[in-house]
Amino acid sequence: MEDVIADFTTLLLLEIDCEGNPTFAELLDRIQKQLHEDMKYTAYSGVQVQRDLAQMYGDASAVAPVVFACNLGTPLVNDTFRKELGQFSYMISQTPQVWNDFQSYEDENGVQLTWDSVDKLFPENMIPDMLECFENLLHELGKKDWNQRFDVLPEKRKREIEDTARTGVPERVECLHWAVMNHAEVCPEDIALIDAGSGRSVSYGELKARATAVAAGISEKDIKGVPVALTLPRGIEQIEAALGILLSGNSYLPVSLSQPKDRRALIHEKTGVRYVVTNRELSEKLDWPEGTEILVMEGMEEGQENVRLPEVSPKDSAYIIMTSGSTGVPKGVEIAHESAWNTVQDINEKYHVTSADRALAVSAMDFDLSVYDVFGILGAGGTLVLLPEQERRNADYWLEQVLKYQITVWNSVPVLLDMLLIRAESMKQKLPIRAVMLSGDWIGMDLPQRVAAWTEDCQFVAMGGATEASIWSNYQNVTLPMPKNWKSIPYGKPLRYQAYRVVDEYGRDCPYWAEGELWIGGFGVAKGYRGDSALTGQKFITDQYGRWYRTGDLGRIWDDETIEFLGRKDHQVKIRGHRIELGEIEHAIQEFPGVAHAVVDTVSDGHGNKTLAAYIGAPIQEDSKVTTYLYGTDIFGGGWKELKDDVSNWQMQQERKTAYKNFLAYADQRCVQLMLETLIELGIFVSEKEVLSQKEIFEKGSITETQKNTVARWLEILKKEGILREEDGRLSRTGKEVAVPEKAGDTETYFNKLKPYLKHMVTGNEVPLDVFYQKEPALAPNMLLRRIPGCEETVERLVQGLRLLAEERRKEPLQIIEIGTRDTAITRQFLNALEDVSVAYTYADSSKYFLQEAEKELAGYERVEFEMLNLEEGMDKQQMSLHSYDVVISVNALHRNIDAADAVKKVAELLKPNGILLMTDLVVRTYLQELTAAFLENGFADIRDKRKEAGLVTPDCLLWRECLSEAGLGEDCAVTERYGRCICCSRQQASVLSYHNGALREYLSEKLPEYMVPQNYHFMEQLPTLSNGKINRKQLREDFKEETAVIRFSKATTETEEKLLDIWKQLFGYENIGIEDNYFSLGGDSLIATRLISEVQKTFGCKITISTIFENLTVKSLAKAIEQSEQKEEDTLQIKPNLEEAYHPFPLTDVQY
Repeated sequence: MEDVIADFTTLLLLEIDCEGNPTFAELLDRIQKQLHEDMKYTAYSGVQVQRDLAQMYGDASAVAPVVFACNLGTPLVNDTFRKELGQFSYMISQTPQVWNDFQSYEDENGVQLTWDSVDKLFPENMIPDMLECFENLLHELGKKDWNQRFDVLPEKRKREIEDTARTGVPERVECLHWAVMNHAEVCPEDIALIDAGSGRSVSYGELKARATAVAAGISEKDIKGVPVALTLPRGIEQIEAALGILLSGNSYLPVSLSQPKDRRALIHEKTGVRYVVTNRELSEKLDWPEGTEILVMEGMEEGQENVRLPEVSPKDSAYIIMTSGSTGVPKGVEIAHESAWNTVQDINEKYHVTSADRALAVSAMDFDLSVYDVFGILGAGGTLVLLPEQERRNADYWLEQVLKYQITVWNSVPVLLDMLLIRAESMKQKLPIRAVMLSGDWIGMDLPQRVAAWTEDCQFVAMGGATEASIWSNYQNVTLPMPKNWKSIPYGKPLRYQAYRVVDEYGRDCPYWAEGELWIGGFGVAKGYRGDSALTGQKFITDQYGRWYRTGDLGRIWDDETIEFLGRKDHQVKIRGHRIELGEIEHAIQEFPGVAHAVVDTVSDGHGNKTLAAYIGAPIQEDSKVTTYLYGTDIFGGGWKELKDDVSNWQMQQERKTAYKNFLAYADQRCVQLMLETLIELGIFVSEKEVLSQKEIFEKGSITETQKNTVARWLEILKKEGILREEDGRLSRTGKEVAVPEKAGDTETYFNKLKPYLKHMVTGNEVPLDVFYQKEPALAPNMLLRRIPGCEETVERLVQGLRLLAEERRKEPLQIIEIGTRDTAITRQFLNALEDVSVAYTYADSSKYFLQEAEKELAGYERVEFEMLNLEEGMDKQQMSLHSYDVVISVNALHRNIDAADAVKKVAELLKPNGILLMTDLVVRTYLQELTAAFLENGFADIRDKRKEAGLVTPDCLLWRECLSEAGLGEDCAVTERYGRCICCSRQQASVLSYHNGALREYLSEKLPEYMVPQNYHFMEQLPTLSNGKINRKQLREDFKEETAVIRFSKATTETEEKLLDIWKQLFGYENIGIEDNYFSLGGDSLIATRLISEVQKTFGCKITISTIFENLTVKSLAKAIEQSEQKEEDTLQIKPNLEEAYHPFPLTDVQY
């Protein structure tokens, strides 16, 4: 054997565990024991282990990145080698999938240690640094006791850390508000604030006077050195109040109007707040925590400029910003004047912000970016344009203001700039912005290019930091073209008098390129968390370099001292043993054309294992790589044309038309009478002399909060009918009596049954839902609709239309979904009309109660499925398959949605190409709704579509036409109004643009290891955001909390599919598997395949192979294979040898697959 040249190496996989920060001796002992343990399995070679793991997981992720070859005791070269080939000076060892090959040899000069590494895998200078540290460690080990932990940090890195950490302090510091007040002294006529909603502007002189009045009002009450809550809507008052609080020697704490009562109380308690500055309206409207003293803006008069205000020190607290806590308890970050001033001053100097600049205040006051908006822009003498509360998320409105007021500085989180750019790109409108400052979230790599395309010489600044370190602590000027080695936009360098460190879990500073937690130090570090000394002690640390804030962010520092942000510590997960940073996957997705934003999270796969799901914000656009066209066939033939003509030409019978008009005339006046009688029963307007404001009416009648909108609508109707008059905001009776016409139909029975409940519902003593659907089902709004003449005729028209569509014979069952009818008598008519038709019928509702009622009432219909469906939420969130229904039926349902146009768009998403919408809804203006639906729908106050402007409760026919057109259903439709109802049939376009994840999956497979490629993809036009504009990850997690690895939910259409689907549900542990879900995406492997083969044989009596499963990866495909197999077995009479092919190769066996 000594004459044979070959590689007789045996590879052993050795687990190296350095966790727990052991001493060198402890680590050596641990590795030695592990080596002895692993050597028990030398018969199972390391190469074979890697092959098997790769086969199991479908990739080469299970590599051994480091190889160590110990050749001590055996000379590598001898005298003959040196004599023939010369002195040994260079060697190379290259092994596939190995990152670093560590060779050790011994010769007469000592030990030779060699590293062969793959250069492209490591940043430049990283391997030399590592080798230098290793050499230093070896020398140290030769001199010192091994029972200690050795510092292996490179000397150069140690020096850089010391230099960076010692930030120094500014020679001069100021309070945040001083520069604003100084500019008011020098240039009082300059415009400080503009309210975009009203167009009102405020000069610096006026702002100073108003702020001083607020400060004087606070100081008069001897309030000093404490936090004062600021609870006001966006606008001029909010800025005046913030400045006034600072002038009075206090710190401001923004508490937004949207905070729930309990959370507001928790904030006040946590931070020790006793005082609140607000306006008179809010002081009366909101519920305030006990012991709160309200300071009303309207009560703080101007003209008090001579009032002596307290001195304020730059070391005093300026503001407290609440941030969310992992325990659910909010944290109040307390910042000193000098800390925030340092940040603001540095930014203004770096980017030359002056009195010529204007900014749009898109960030709310309770988000710390607003600190720069107010004190950075105003401190430089610039103008701040304020958004009205209702336009805070309207990018079209922002664009108007940016152009109108020539905004030059944009400061926001990335998603808000992205929204602005989308509108600018759509309108092909250049922006006047000269400086863009982005922070608070990942910054898309496409944004700098897009900003450059729609501005002139705009400076793009990426910043980061933490609320706990005074707005920002780092900056990166981004120029084009961006460096090719950037995977994301880095944090860059620290701001003036601020510092960063990267620290591992044991508090040790990390070498260049090594990942660790980012710590922020220097002049911007907060005082701590107000009212929480324990948490302050955990998150704020003092060492030999100074005081540091532990951000909880992951990052690393390049060898040129550039800081790179890598994501949150809590965004790290483990999938199949691999530690994954979700931010890396999100970045990869965001680089794909058509994707605006992405969030990746984990979901359970049904067996306790985790899989990855991607939530993607992407506009539906033709040129996007995440959309594709779906094409349909005309399955309805002439039935569609006949249906459309039938709807268009439908005529009312004169007798029924007269009955309808008489009914409405009577019903409306009877409703007016009931409204007045109910108010009188509550002790309101008993006397014609009684004069009351609306507020007094609510108080006197003890009107419950949830029905105040309903009663307010009653008052408007009574005014319109001349029963009440209004003078100076106060109401009284006119003396006019309600003239009720002659009774029409049997509606009086309904009114008499309803009347006793009215006063109890408006006072909150009866729950409307219980009254209409539990106690008195005969009072349900649909029961009233039946009484309005024309109901039977309208429903019959829809039933006839359904028959026309169903007459055309087809191979596949007709897919029909009926949405929210809540009248099973009508649903039965539809089902009976389809008795002889192959159909898959789904009844859907947004309420579990009504769904269960329908399921109970329709129990005799075997073909009906029942699904929860809320048209006010995304289809994907509800695991509804898009564009999968041939017909959508809606009877008196779509108007219940607060945005009817959006509801119709959701319906369009359900329809297949060429699919049909059959719809009817009440459109007549009638007071009947004020005594029924108003109770159930918060007095219609939540409506947010065009009905609100038009004063409509339900859309009229014209508005329904608009809704259809906006949803792409208006080109081929018929819309008619008969008997006060809109009846409509509309056909989906022959091709529809829909989301598609195929290209994205393929792209990610090329960019990422297999285990990092998400299995589930959820597309939406825009991801949910927080009030500060950041992506709302918590909301996504809540919205999709029931999610599994199921990708599409398509129902079984054959008996074989149904039985096979039951088997899959049992094996995979999911309830909502569809016939098109992928076997591997659900977690299928060879083990499950073995069980599946057994179950199939038991259920169907036929034998399939693993190859059959792997070649048919969906229930739909596998069911067909089973059916073909069953047919083959029926046709097989006997086994005959095939002598002609006796010597041909056999097909692959199960093991070979």
